[in-house]
Amino acid sequence: MNETMIQDMEIWDRIVEMAMYGFSLTSRLREKYRYRIAESLQQAVLGFYLNIADGPGADSGDPGPDALTVARRSLLDTAYILTLLRERKLVSARMAGFMVPRLEALSLEIERYRPTA
Repeated sequence: MNETMIQDMEIWDRIVEMAMYGFSLTSRLREKYRYRIAESLQQAVLGFYLNIADGPGADSGDPGPDALTVARRSLLDTAYILTLLRERKLVSARMAGFMVPRLEALSLEIERYRPTA
Protein backbone atom coordinates (compact mmCIF):
# COMPACT_ATOMS: atom_id res chain seq x y z
CA MET A 1 0.00 0.00 0.00
CA ASN A 2 1.51 3.32 -1.05
CA GLU A 3 -0.71 5.70 0.89
CA THR A 4 0.75 7.01 4.11
CA MET A 5 -2.46 8.47 5.51
CA ILE A 6 -4.92 6.13 7.20
CA GLN A 7 -7.78 8.20 5.79
CA ASP A 8 -6.71 6.94 2.36
CA MET A 9 -7.61 3.39 3.33
CA GLU A 10 -10.90 2.51 1.69
CA ILE A 11 -12.42 1.23 4.92
CA TRP A 12 -11.63 4.32 7.02
CA ASP A 13 -15.05 5.99 6.60
CA ARG A 14 -16.85 2.79 7.59
CA ILE A 15 -14.58 2.34 10.62
CA VAL A 16 -15.37 5.89 11.76
CA GLU A 17 -19.10 5.31 11.19
CA MET A 18 -19.10 2.14 13.31
CA ALA A 19 -17.04 3.87 16.02
CA MET A 20 -19.55 6.73 16.22
CA TYR A 21 -22.44 4.27 16.57
CA GLY A 22 -20.46 2.40 19.23
CA PHE A 23 -19.73 5.55 21.22
CA SER A 24 -23.39 6.56 21.01
CA LEU A 25 -24.44 3.17 22.41
CA THR A 26 -21.85 3.52 25.16
CA SER A 27 -23.41 6.81 26.22
CA ARG A 28 -26.89 5.26 26.27
CA LEU A 29 -25.69 2.35 28.38
CA ARG A 30 -24.14 4.73 30.90
CA GLU A 31 -27.46 6.58 31.14
CA LYS A 32 -29.02 3.24 32.12
CA TYR A 33 -26.32 2.73 34.80
CA ARG A 34 -24.75 -0.14 32.87
CA TYR A 35 -21.23 1.10 33.50
CA ARG A 36 -19.20 -2.11 33.18
CA ILE A 37 -20.72 -3.22 29.91
CA ALA A 38 -20.49 0.36 28.62
CA GLU A 39 -16.80 0.35 29.50
CA SER A 40 -16.28 -3.00 27.75
CA LEU A 41 -18.03 -1.73 24.63
CA GLN A 42 -16.01 1.47 24.70
CA GLN A 43 -12.74 -0.47 24.99
CA ALA A 44 -13.67 -2.67 22.05
CA VAL A 45 -14.66 0.34 19.92
CA LEU A 46 -11.49 2.20 20.84
CA GLY A 47 -9.54 -0.97 20.07
CA PHE A 48 -10.59 -1.09 16.43
CA TYR A 49 -10.62 2.66 15.90
CA LEU A 50 -7.19 3.37 17.36
CA ASN A 51 -5.49 0.28 15.98
CA ILE A 52 -6.70 0.99 12.47
CA ALA A 53 -5.30 4.48 12.97
CA ASP A 54 -1.98 2.94 14.12
CA GLY A 55 -1.98 0.43 11.29
CA PRO A 56 0.13 2.20 8.69
CA GLY A 57 3.82 2.20 9.47
CA ALA A 58 5.27 5.67 9.85
CA ASP A 59 7.95 5.18 7.19
CA SER A 60 6.71 2.46 4.89
CA GLY A 61 3.03 3.32 4.64
CA ASP A 62 2.21 -0.36 5.15
CA PRO A 63 -0.19 -1.43 7.88
CA GLY A 64 1.52 -2.95 10.86
CA PRO A 65 0.35 -6.55 11.27
CA ASP A 66 0.02 -6.34 15.04
CA ALA A 67 -2.18 -3.24 14.95
CA LEU A 68 -4.35 -4.80 12.26
CA THR A 69 -4.70 -8.02 14.24
CA VAL A 70 -5.82 -6.09 17.32
CA ALA A 71 -8.20 -3.98 15.22
CA ARG A 72 -9.71 -7.10 13.68
CA ARG A 73 -10.21 -8.76 17.06
CA SER A 74 -11.67 -5.57 18.50
CA LEU A 75 -14.21 -5.37 15.68
CA LEU A 76 -15.28 -8.93 16.50
CA ASP A 77 -15.32 -8.15 20.24
CA THR A 78 -17.63 -5.23 19.52
CA ALA A 79 -19.92 -7.51 17.49
CA TYR A 80 -19.97 -10.10 20.29
CA ILE A 81 -20.78 -7.46 22.92
CA LEU A 82 -23.61 -6.12 20.75
CA THR A 83 -25.00 -9.64 20.37
CA LEU A 84 -24.97 -10.04 24.15
CA LEU A 85 -26.60 -6.63 24.61
CA ARG A 86 -29.31 -7.57 22.11
CA GLU A 87 -30.01 -10.80 23.98
CA ARG A 88 -30.27 -8.84 27.25
CA LYS A 89 -32.54 -6.30 25.52
CA LEU A 90 -30.14 -3.46 26.26
CA VAL A 91 -29.72 -2.74 22.54
CA SER A 92 -32.48 -3.05 19.99
CA ALA A 93 -32.46 -5.97 17.60
CA ARG A 94 -32.58 -3.41 14.80
CA MET A 95 -29.39 -1.65 15.95
CA ALA A 96 -27.55 -4.92 16.54
CA GLY A 97 -28.80 -6.19 13.18
CA PHE A 98 -27.43 -3.07 11.54
CA MET A 99 -24.02 -3.05 13.24
CA VAL A 100 -23.01 -6.69 13.73
CA PRO A 101 -22.85 -7.68 10.02
CA ARG A 102 -20.94 -4.49 9.20
CA LEU A 103 -18.45 -5.07 11.99
CA GLU A 104 -17.91 -8.66 10.86
CA ALA A 105 -17.44 -7.54 7.24
CA LEU A 106 -14.92 -4.88 8.28
CA SER A 107 -13.05 -7.49 10.29
CA LEU A 108 -12.66 -9.63 7.18
CA GLU A 109 -11.82 -6.67 4.98
CA ILE A 110 -8.87 -5.65 7.17
CA GLU A 111 -7.00 -8.65 5.79
CA ARG A 112 -6.60 -6.79 2.48
CA TYR A 113 -4.33 -4.28 4.20
CA ARG A 114 -1.94 -6.83 5.62
CA PRO A 115 1.52 -6.54 4.04
CA THR A 116 2.41 -9.35 1.67
CA ALA A 117 5.74 -11.12 1.93
